[in-house]
Amino acid sequence: TSKQDLGWARVHLAGLQAIVERILFFGEERGFRARDRGMAYVARAIHDIRFPRARTVLWAHNGHLAKNVDATGYGGVEMGTVLARTLKKKYVAIGLVAHETSIDWPGVGCGVVNLSTGDGSLEQVLQGLGESAGVLADLTARPPFLEPGGTYNVGSASMVPVEQFNAILYLEVSPKMHPLAWTSCQ
Repeated sequence: TSKQDLGWARVHLAGLQAIVERILFFGEERGFRARDRGMAYVARAIHDIRFPRARTVLWAHNGHLAKNVDATGYGGVEMGTVLARTLKKKYVAIGLVAHETSIDWPGVGCGVVNLSTGDGSLEQVLQGLGESAGVLADLTARPPFLEPGGTYNVGSASMVPVEQFNAILYLEVSPKMHPLAWTSCQ
């Protein structure tokens, strides 16, 4: 078989292994970590098969993109952690936060969600910069944008943002997505 066909077979095998372990350990951290390790492998493998010389953008929940999930309040999601460890400086994570966030997620919620955007939140710091459509904060800037080593609430997780993300994109309002896999909740 060709090198490319073997690569695709490995992608399918990794996906199958991840979903089986996710099902076997549903609701447990081991299951979440298996899913994210599978996601990291599949993302890298597809990149290497289809676009080996190109840069790749992954759009996912902040928890999946964070560089060191063990130092956050996300728990169990570690795609970004795996990618950061393997890709080193080639992995750049940009978090996305908003003052008002809406979701369309069956079994979780529909419409505006109540995230921690009050005292001690990164969203509050960014909102305090003034009215704008969006702010991209470089967390690695010198001098630092945030208090060095400072812990902030980012969405529903507590963390030192610069340990997790290279930058944070702030939106005043983040509307819900328009799902393709299910009927929209509104």
